[in-house]
Amino acid sequence: MKAVYRLISGSIQSEIVDDNYQIQPNETFIKPADGIYQPFSFSEGMIVGVSESESVSYTHLRAHETGAYL
Repeated sequence: MKAVYRLISGSIQSEIVDDNYQIQPNETFIKPADGIYQPFSFSEGMIVGVSESESVSYTHLRAHETGAYL
């Protein structure tokens, strides 16, 4: 048994699967680093995120673009 990590609707999800499980395009066996923030994406077969300060900037930018101010 091993863990698989996937991105679903911008969130990281994990599941324990059999050793012979075949990963899908939005999945990886590599555990994402601790302390990463949204937005998440795939890079070189790993789920990556941004730093806390980058996440705050991104959130403020998205809120400004959509009119959904914090």
